[in-house]
Amino acid sequence: MKLTHHISIRYIGITSVIILFTIPIFYFIILFVMMNSLDETLLFQKQWIEKELETTSPENFISYNNDIFITSGTSKNEKQRIFNQEIYIPEDNEFVTHRVLEFTTVANGKLYHVRFQKSLVETEDLLNSIIAIQSGIFIILLISLFCINRNIKRKVWKPFYKTLTELSNYRVDKQLSLDLQPCKINEINDLNKSVNELTKRNHQLYIEQKEFTENASHELQTPLAIMQSNIDLLLQTSPITEEQALIIENLTEANQRMNKLNKTLLLLTKIDNNQFPNKEPINTRNVILKLLSCYEDISKQKNITLSACLDKETAIYADKTLAEILLGNLLSNAIRHTTQNGMIEIELKKESLRITNTASGKALDPEKLFKRFQKHGTNSHSIGLGLEISKKICNLYGYQIQYSFANNLHCFTLIF
Repeated sequence: MKLTHHISIRYIGITSVIILFTIPIFYFIILFVMMNSLDETLLFQKQWIEKELETTSPENFISYNNDIFITSGTSKNEKQRIFNQEIYIPEDNEFVTHRVLEFTTVANGKLYHVRFQKSLVETEDLLNSIIAIQSGIFIILLISLFCINRNIKRKVWKPFYKTLTELSNYRVDKQLSLDLQPCKINEINDLNKSVNELTKRNHQLYIEQKEFTENASHELQTPLAIMQSNIDLLLQTSPITEEQALIIENLTEANQRMNKLNKTLLLLTKIDNNQFPNKEPINTRNVILKLLSCYEDISKQKNITLSACLDKETAIYADKTLAEILLGNLLSNAIRHTTQNGMIEIELKKESLRITNTASGKALDPEKLFKRFQKHGTNSHSIGLGLEISKKICNLYGYQIQYSFANNLHCFTLIF
């Protein structure tokens, strides 16, 4: 809408500039035409004066026309002149611009110098009136252009904006297609038809992808469960050598990692498909305290000094499961990557959560930090998806997650 508005304003602006340039040009054209007309009148008056001088004395001639001045001439070589001059008018007590014609003529054997002047007041008044009328017409045309353009824009673009609104509110997980109705504009009809087909295909692809993910996850759970069951049965057989026990332990660990990877990839797919539409207020402090109690044993094993400053009133609106996963990933990463005898600081405010922990090495690579299957330590139990899940949850709810490194400390900041 802003684009079409700017285009309309630009066209109207161009038209306004053209009109602004046209008015002075029109003014000078009219002035030129009127001055030529006035000069022709003066020249006609010149012929009339020369004719009258043949039969009328200059004294009587001047008595009934105060704009004509006839004096004895001094030279026949004086050229005819037409010019403008400011002349003082006693009756009006002001100077008035006149158009003056001066020439010499011979009548009855005598040389005369004639000066004939014509006031430009009436001409200027007429010119100003014409310009005022013309300017009024231009302004009316400009206003009419603006109104017509706005009306056309409203009628032509209304179906487009309706389609845009419907498309903005479209949810691929809830609607089969938009089912946009036809209108009188062929281009908009073609657009609506294409959008209807596109949304229908996208919904079908979404359903197929969702079913595939769910089926794949479900089908993988069965063999994984069978493998774990057989491993448990194998552990119960005897005798078991030390070498066999090591192999069974490795199989158990690999099976658990595969099971965890399967659940995590399924979670990522659900987040991408926005299958967590429900939101509720969640007391962030309570969630953090609950998670810290779960990691208490690990913290004691590594002798980690833990300090927490938690705002009691901080609440976020999100799906409860995703909120626990987000906070759990950040806390578990901090504990997992904190050095022996290190420290962790947690600061929870109304609009942010900051987790700082002692680093066991150099700073993490910001470009790879939130990418899939990127491990930032030597922990074999990590599958490299925790931070990517955290990033996707933040994107889903419009949060920001930031990383910094200073004084051998990792710092993750979550801005709600």
